[in-house]
This record gives sequence, structure tokens and C-alpha cells, in this order.
Amino acid sequence: MVRKIQQNRLKQKFIKIGTKDKGGTMKIFGDSLNPSIPYKTFLLSINDTAEWVVKEMLEKYGFKHETPRNYCLVQTIIPPYNQIDTKSINETILHDKECPLNIYLNYTQKNQGSIVFKIIKCPLAFLEIRERLQAQELALNIPQLPSIQDRIINDLLPMFIEINLGKNSFFYLCKSNYNRNYF
Repeated sequence: MVRKIQQNRLKQKFIKIGTKDKGGTMKIFGDSLNPSIPYKTFLLSINDTAEWVVKEMLEKYGFKHETPRNYCLVQTIIPPYNQIDTKSINETILHDKECPLNIYLNYTQKNQGSIVFKIIKCPLAFLEIRERLQAQELALNIPQLPSIQDRIINDLLPMFIEINLGKNSFFYLCKSNYNRNYF
């Protein structure tokens, strides 16, 4: 019975995606949710957002009653085996509207390392930033920030938004989103 439901979901997803170049499978690591199950494999379209992936991950790991806003999807770039050290691993928290499969498919620096996605509980600082950005988007009457997959490859120039946190202010880089190393 469960298998038939899963097959129907896959069939619906393939119909939604349409063609091969608009989707694919991807491993999303969730060992922070359940260490005994290190990852789940998803069938994603290039338009599935990080927000949707987080919601689905929580559901697959049995956290249906958790608030998805308290979790985020992290993009990790792991350097090649011969260059690994803890300083060279780059982690970036994705904006809710960015699409991980599209980022993965358009990742051009494959010789500089592999790209991996994982779900984590949001750091408090990022939750504050997320709330402030949403407030600014509402104040500016912007329904959502443009996501990286909506831009063409030649138009990937960074865009900075200043965020004031009382005494401290810093710039939020929309192209590469929030980088954990800033906090």
C-alpha cells in the first residue's frame, strides 16, 4: 500500500516536471534530524524551492508537527580530497525561494569541490535576519527576492541589502545568500 502511494507520488511528480532537463534526483542530508538516517533522496524539479525541500524533509523524517521556518537548507562546498581542511569548507544558508537542484545543475566549479545540501536547525541570528528581510520586502512591496535560478548565467552579479541590527549593520549578499561564517 505504501509503495503504491509512493509510486503515484513519483508519477505525479514526473508529470509535473515534464522533461528530463527540468528535474532530477538529489540527496539531501538530514543527519542533524536523525543520525541513523544520514540522507533522503528527492525527485526535484528545477523550480522546487529550498522552503519546499525543508518542509518535505521534515515530513520524511517524521517531524510533521515541527515548524519549517525553524529549519533551513545549507549548501556546503566540500573541496577535493587532497585539499580538505576545516577552513576550506564553505557553508551557505539558502534563501527560501532558491532552488537547490538548479543551483546544483549550474554549479560550474566542479574542479574546486563538490556541492552538498543538508538541513539544519536555523541559527537564531539567521531567524532574525529572515524576519527583518520579510519585513523589508513587505515595506518595499516586494513579493519575494529574485532567486538565483531566475537570473541568466551572465547576470549573476551580487546585490547587497543593508540590514541594521541596532548598533551593528552589515550587508546581506543576495547572490550567495547568508553565509554562516559571518556570525
